[in-house]
Amino acid sequence: MEKAFNSKMPSDINQKIINMVTNNHLDIFEQILKSIVSLNDEITIQELRTKIEDKTIRNFNLSSFDYRLKILPDDFINITITNDLNLSNNELSDLPENFGKIKVGGTLILFGNQLQKLPENFGEITVGGNLDLSNNELSDLPENFGEITVGGNLNLYENKITILPENFGEITVGGNLNLSNNDLSYLPENFGDIKVGGDLYLSNNDNLINLPKYLKNVSGEFIKASFKKA
Repeated sequence: MEKAFNSKMPSDINQKIINMVTNNHLDIFEQILKSIVSLNDEITIQELRTKIEDKTIRNFNLSSFDYRLKILPDDFINITITNDLNLSNNELSDLPENFGKIKVGGTLILFGNQLQKLPENFGEITVGGNLDLSNNELSDLPENFGEITVGGNLNLYENKITILPENFGEITVGGNLNLSNNDLSYLPENFGDIKVGGDLYLSNNDNLINLPKYLKNVSGEFIKASFKKA
């Protein structure tokens, strides 16, 4: 059975946590996970998810240097977040394969992790607010990333992205799109078709040689800053 952490949890603590989960005290689910991490305990994912899978949480904040989460369980996506999900400043290097199916009504924050890649289905995700993937170690994006819909800002700055998927021009962003401080050298041919409700940032991609010839759906400013001429 899948395990969440590495060492054995004392049975009395185990039962106490299971009781809290079973009794649907979802408002302290954050404290449950924090106690597990701080004790370096082991507990089955099935036990953790007992009577939670069909529940809805308003806000879920796991942003803390104290948690240092390294992994999320595969069934994490079974929780519906009506507002914000904050997973910033942890040590996540990847996400569950089905993460693209998660439902986040507000903002999804993955800032400041160690993400090197995103799941192949990530483009299926719909985020009502901002999507923040900045300050990670992403070098590329899934092929279906252009299918993504973000109601607010999409932040991808401070990664190591060298190339964008060919369908990136199909993306819809309600706010700003920030691709600054990456390693982009090439933009897809359909990049000019992107739908951006705010500003587009491409600054500090020092090897970028082909800026879009047109931007017909960018409502705000196009901040290109430094780039090389072909």
